[in-house]
Amino acid sequence: MKKFFEYACLICLVATPLLVAMPILYENKGAFVAATNATSVVLATAPIAYPEFSNFTIPDGKLTFKLVPGLSTRFDIDYFSPLQGLDLALSGKESFDIIFNSQSIYAFGMEIFEPTDPILVNGTFEESTFEITFVTNWASYTFVVEPPNDIPCFLGIGFTENTEWLTQAYTREIVGNIGNEFLQLMSSTQTVVPELSTIFLCMLTFFISRVYIFSKNQGHLSRVMQAHSRR
Repeated sequence: MKKFFEYACLICLVATPLLVAMPILYENKGAFVAATNATSVVLATAPIAYPEFSNFTIPDGKLTFKLVPGLSTRFDIDYFSPLQGLDLALSGKESFDIIFNSQSIYAFGMEIFEPTDPILVNGTFEESTFEITFVTNWASYTFVVEPPNDIPCFLGIGFTENTEWLTQAYTREIVGNIGNEFLQLMSSTQTVVPELSTIFLCMLTFFISRVYIFSKNQGHLSRVMQAHSRR
């Protein structure tokens, strides 16, 4: 089992007032749901309506999933992993794009489960690392995630004002083979109401434009974040 869960984020912010929209990062699913009232993305209704599992739009029309040519060849929607409910896996590497068809999604989260069981892996197990980029109408936010083995991990992002919303998300498996990992997704049309301590931290980050790195090693968390203007 891996001894650490680590991610780094590169944040590109527009040179507008800080409180126009403030991104809040979550690694705890419960805290994300409490802050955003997010609900699970319904990937399909029974019977599953995507027999070929190629590019598809979910039943409510808000998200479109697209394969990445040369990396992924087919989506699979099933109940196979320990994650409750329908989960998403891919043939090939777990690399795919999400297009947000609605301008009212202000929070989005992704739960990743990396199994070591050969039956779930459907092949030889190999450690995986993901690069996940959230794109909004203002900026892009990129995270490198190395999930622990056999334990679900979570990454979510939310915004404090309705002036910034999600437009796309890109997931790339940059380390690993074609063995299976499983994902579940959550979204919300509500903005985040941040705690005062979170507002202070984001203001500090905005004004000093320093570099921070988030790294969790045996239960200890340190954070590194870089912010700079796109314009």
